[in-house]
Amino acid sequence: GNPKDAETALEEANVLDPASAACWGYLALANLQQYDLGDDARVDRAAACVEHATQLGLADGNLLTDVGVAFAAVDRLTVAVDVLRRAVALPFGGFTKHARLALARAYAKGRRHVEATDEYATLLAVAGDAEAGVLRAEMEPILKVLGKLDDDEAP
Repeated sequence: GNPKDAETALEEANVLDPASAACWGYLALANLQQYDLGDDARVDRAAACVEHATQLGLADGNLLTDVGVAFAAVDRLTVAVDVLRRAVALPFGGFTKHARLALARAYAKGRRHVEATDEYATLLAVAGDAEAGVLRAEMEPILKVLGKLDDDEAP
């Protein structure tokens, strides 16, 4: 639907139940979906919403992953990493691989190469052949930066 309509509905829901962690999480997403380049106030509102959701104990791995990915997309990598680490720390679920991959990508985007390779390595340990090929391709430039891969080698 329309992100502005969603934001309005979520704000109304927050008035009715201000202790709903999920509502605050979805409100963060609604704010990020309306982001226009340079609209730091919108991103700041989203960060405040996710902080409130966290304080209320948000433990929805899918929602945390979506919020983390959205923060990474607007280059708020510190918030993205924090939210994605919370998702990865939850008990294993259908979201876990996606959250860990998003975390690896956020670390890589933020030039936190060692942390990125750690997350990729964790994913590689459980990846099938097709997934492993994609993960290795994403890891290759990071390994080169770290000096762990010569230009003529592949992971």
